[in-house]
Amino acid sequence: MIGQEQSRTRQLRLLEQKADAHQRGYDFQRFVAGLLQTEHFRVEQKATPAKPRQVDLFASRGDEEYLIETKWRSDPANIDDVDSLFTRLDAVPNSVIGILISYEGFTSHVVDRVVEKSQRQVLLVSGQEIEAVARSDNSFLHLLRDKREALLTYRRVLLDEAPESRAAAPTVKPSDLPLSSTEFLFLDGSRSAMLTSGGEFGKMTFVSEMPDIDWIASGGYGNTLDLVIPIWQQKELLASLVRLTELGWVSDRGSWSIQQMTTNWHGFGSRSLYHAIRGWQKRYKGLRTHDTEELCYFDSFDEGWYTLTAAISADSRRIVRHVELSFQLVGIPLDTQPLNELCRQLGVRDPVYFRPRNEPSVKRDSPPKETGRPLVTPVAYVIDKSEPRHGDNDEWVVGLVIENPFSSNDQHKPYKVPDWVPNMCMIPSSSCATCGPGTQWIESNRPTSYGRSRALGPRMRSSSAPSLIGRMTTMDCHQSYLPPTLSTTTSSL
Repeated sequence: MIGQEQSRTRQLRLLEQKADAHQRGYDFQRFVAGLLQTEHFRVEQKATPAKPRQVDLFASRGDEEYLIETKWRSDPANIDDVDSLFTRLDAVPNSVIGILISYEGFTSHVVDRVVEKSQRQVLLVSGQEIEAVARSDNSFLHLLRDKREALLTYRRVLLDEAPESRAAAPTVKPSDLPLSSTEFLFLDGSRSAMLTSGGEFGKMTFVSEMPDIDWIASGGYGNTLDLVIPIWQQKELLASLVRLTELGWVSDRGSWSIQQMTTNWHGFGSRSLYHAIRGWQKRYKGLRTHDTEELCYFDSFDEGWYTLTAAISADSRRIVRHVELSFQLVGIPLDTQPLNELCRQLGVRDPVYFRPRNEPSVKRDSPPKETGRPLVTPVAYVIDKSEPRHGDNDEWVVGLVIENPFSSNDQHKPYKVPDWVPNMCMIPSSSCATCGPGTQWIESNRPTSYGRSRALGPRMRSSSAPSLIGRMTTMDCHQSYLPPTLSTTTSSL
């Protein structure tokens, strides 16, 4: 790839030295065609879709089609150049988009005309942007899509702007995100969408349900799709949650955890996550903190589930790093358009691939029978307010929060996790564990103690995808546990 970048840059330098302007223009046209072909466009030179007039290039990829004029003169492209392209576009369907590429840039009249006639899109590409594509600083495909979105949505012409500065993150309101019907009920009768516990780093969360993507008739272990999201600020992270919501990837069943060096915060739903992220100063009051906190959000859909993980600076800058979205899928979908649109909306620029999983998504392990069934006392209950059951309006206890039997308060003497617990589990990183009660109870009739094997489940299910516990379950992005058996899952995050 480095050799290819150097070769492209060398070609541009050779073009600059050509004395014959006509030959340079023709060679520049072929150079642009090569850039498009590298990104799998089908390119026709001196194409005739705009008959009786001729254009330099016609490029297509899937349902995207472009009429392209290239210019390398000693002066910027002018109003006559762009009007000529608009005339050519009159002869083709409205789905075809025009591109005017001028190595020496454009006059202000050209930009004004493109905005004025934005209902018939013409994209302007400068020499500086061609240089960036040649160096692989930007993708030609992503460059064109960014320009299309700006012109169509904002009637704005993008020229010579760094990719990360092209669109400011929109203002996010809590009402933009789904409100979860699940909350914590504490022993004193108080309620909250967030639970604070002792803990440490480990990118884990509790989940109410984790689909087993291997539970299908055909063989194999499903597929993973990992996306690196290019965002750097807290407001961009929150805006990404809204985009996921708008595209149907966020439900009211999501769950999350935020980890600091001595404290964890757990909750349900993306709206409570919004408040937790924005309320970092309140969360940190009186705590000893590391310079970064870790976040893990889990949600599911019909064909699988995903985790969103990130690291956020623990100061007023709220710089976001290492934002990754990892999908665990039943298989490769025949219709990839929803995932393509997700990549486009989130600005994913790196190549993405489906990778087949080579081990089961869920493994099941049982504790020895001789361990007995010691009682555990809940420190809080998980209440579901989603809908009445059996015709009544009672709230139901669907999960328990107990002191984590696998954690230790003494970091110098960590608790030895039993051999039957999968070794990828991050349970010890949290001082509490949320799990299914085995039987669900009306809130007013809830028991005050439970057998641990009943509360945690008689078996632990471990998995090789992002991690979770409980039927409420903990997930550390490398595993999960779910009742009535505990389940863990690990991924490549």
